[in-house]
Amino acid sequence: MTALKPDEREQPATFRMDGWAGSSETPCMVIGETPKRYRVKLTQRCRLPGRMRWGYAGQVVLMPKAAVQIHCAVNMGISANDVALASDEDRS
Repeated sequence: MTALKPDEREQPATFRMDGWAGSSETPCMVIGETPKRYRVKLTQRCRLPGRMRWGYAGQVVLMPKAAVQIHCAVNMGISANDVALASDEDRS
């Protein structure tokens, strides 16, 4: 597993599951990374990839990178200027 940078400990994300009844997106937190998958901490009970596999809130599972979308500051409605100001405050 590759080591995450100190500022990347937990990143908000969602993962998408396609099923016969449609697709669903579930919020989660990315806490790590392997070459092909993300290590994800679930925030609610949900169906996981695989046959009849369920995950519960707080459980840590591996998810394919193609199924996970990490939310950056732009997607969360935070302007780039706010991010620059916050990083300048951290340096001082």
